[in-house]
Amino acid sequence: FNVTRVNLWYKPYYYKHLETSFGRTNPATGEPGFEEIIPLRHYYHRYSRSIFWMLRDLIPFSNHPIYRYLFGWLGVPKPALLKFCLTPTIREAAVTKQVVQDIIMPMDSLKEGIELFHDEFDIYPLLVFPIRIY
Repeated sequence: FNVTRVNLWYKPYYYKHLETSFGRTNPATGEPGFEEIIPLRHYYHRYSRSIFWMLRDLIPFSNHPIYRYLFGWLGVPKPALLKFCLTPTIREAAVTKQVVQDIIMPMDSLKEGIELFHDEFDIYPLLVFPIRIY
C-alpha cells in the first residue's frame, strides 16, 4: 500500500490530490480506482492547510510548488490577516462568491440537497459529509 502523508508542507492541498487521483488505476488489477493509506492525523486535518478551499480564493497562488516550498512550512495563515491584505477586487469576490455552511444531510436526501445547493448557490467544489440517521 502507498502511505500518503497529505499534510506535509510541501505537498499539494488535499483537494488537489483528489483531483489528480480520479483518473488513477489500481496497478494490481488494472481497474479504475486506487488504494492508499493516510495516517490518522493527516486524515483528520486533510483540509486544514487549504482552509476548505478558501485559501485558493484568498491567495490564488498558494498551491503553486514554489509558494509551498518557500512558505508552506509557515502553516495556515490566519483568515483575518489574509482579508486585511486583500485587494478590493479579491475581497469583493471572496465575500460575494463564498458560502460556508455546515449542515447535516441525511443520505436519503443527498441528491435533493445537492440539487438545492446547485440551484441556490452554484458554487463549487462542495464539501459534503453525508450521515445516516438511525
